[in-house]
Amino acid sequence: MTAGLKIILWMYLSPAFSNMSYKELSPCMLRGKLLDVLNNFNRFEYCLGSCDFVENCHVISWNAEDNACQRFKLKRNAQELLLSSSNICASKVQKKCTSICIGDQVCHFNGLLATCQCKTGYKENGLGACVDIDECTELTNVCVIDEICLNTIGSHECHCTSGFQRNNENLSCEDIDECLADADNDCDSFENCVNNVGGFDCICKNGFLRNDVNGICEDIDECSVSPGGCSPREDCINLSGSFNCVCKPGFERDTDNNCENIDECVNVQNTCGENEYCLDDVGSYICACKNGFRRINGTCEDIDECIRSPPVCPQLEDCINVNGSFNCTCKAGYLRNTDNDCEDLNECTDHCTEGNELCVNTVGSFECHCEQGYQFIDNECEDIDECVNGGLVCNSGEVCQNNDGSYSCRNKI
Repeated sequence: MTAGLKIILWMYLSPAFSNMSYKELSPCMLRGKLLDVLNNFNRFEYCLGSCDFVENCHVISWNAEDNACQRFKLKRNAQELLLSSSNICASKVQKKCTSICIGDQVCHFNGLLATCQCKTGYKENGLGACVDIDECTELTNVCVIDEICLNTIGSHECHCTSGFQRNNENLSCEDIDECLADADNDCDSFENCVNNVGGFDCICKNGFLRNDVNGICEDIDECSVSPGGCSPREDCINLSGSFNCVCKPGFERDTDNNCENIDECVNVQNTCGENEYCLDDVGSYICACKNGFRRINGTCEDIDECIRSPPVCPQLEDCINVNGSFNCTCKAGYLRNTDNDCEDLNECTDHCTEGNELCVNTVGSFECHCEQGYQFIDNECEDIDECVNGGLVCNSGEVCQNNDGSYSCRNKI
C-alpha cells in the first residue's frame, strides 16, 4: 500500500474526517491519480487536486452542485499557492471528467482514476509537457504509396505527390495525365507531351532535335544531309520540322511520283531565238545556233560564207550570202545545165541583133561587132566611107565610090 493511500485511509477512518460536513469534504489525492476510497459514500463528490502530499492540502471551498473544485490551498515548504480550477476534477457520481486539463492535455477517467494525458498526436517530453508527435518521421506507413506526409500540430495529413490527384470515390491517388490539357504541361509547339506515372516528358517532335546548350528543340535541316532523302532529280526544301522534295527545273512529276525529264523542245517551253534551234537535255535544253550562224556576245549572228577562203562556190559561180546560208549562182554568161554545172551561155542568139551588128560569143560573155564596112558610132554600126577615110583604096585612074558597108573603084571617064 502506498503512503498516499495510507493517508487517505487514515483520513477516512479518523473521527475528524467522518465529522466533516458535505460542503467541507474534499479529499485530495496524489497528483495525476484518483483513489476511489469512497465507494461506499456515493452521496459524496470529490475532486482530484494537484497536491503532492495529502497532509499539505487544505480545503478552502467545495461546491458539490457543479462538481467543481473552486479553489483550494496548497501549503508546502512554507509556501502558499492558490491554484485555480484548471486542476483535474472528476465526478464520482457521473464517472467522467468535469474540467479541462492544462495545455495539450485531456482528462481521462477510467472509473477509478482521472488523469491528464497528452492529446492524440502529442507525447510527453519527459519534462511533464506535451509536445507534437511528428508522425511523418517518427511513425512508419502513415501514408500510402504516391502520398507525401505533411506534419501538422497534433496530427498529420497525407497529400498526393506531385503528378497525382485524389480520387474522391476511392480516395486513392491517381496519376494526372498532364498531356490532356496544354495548361497542365509546359511543352512548347515543337515538343510532344508524353505522360508517365507521376509526371510527363516533353519530347522533341519528329524533325526537331534538342539543343544541348539551351535545351530548345530546334529544326533539323534534313536538306543538309544526303540531301534529305530526295532523288538526284529533286531539290530538297527544308521546312519547320520536315522537308519537301520538289522536281528540279526541267523535270515534272509523273503518275508514279517520279520526276521525269521535260522535253522543252517539244512542248515549246524554251526561249530559243529566231536564229537558234532547241536541243533537249536531261532536265534542261540547249539553244544552239542554226547552221550559218555563230554565237557572238550571246547572240547568234549570220556567218558570211562568201568571204571564206577557199571560196565556197566553184570558179564559174558567184557566192551570194543570205541570212544563215549562201547561194552559188552561175556567173554572168553562164547557165546551169542539167548536171548542175555552169556552162557558157551563147548570148549571140539573143544579142547583137541590130542591123549591121555581128555577135561574137566569148567564154561567159559575148561581144557585139559591126560588120565589115561599118564602125561603132554612138553604139551603132555606121557605114564607113572608105572613099573619104581611105582615099588610097583605089588605083590611080580609078574613082572610089562608097557603098553601104563597102566601096567600089571604077575607071575614071
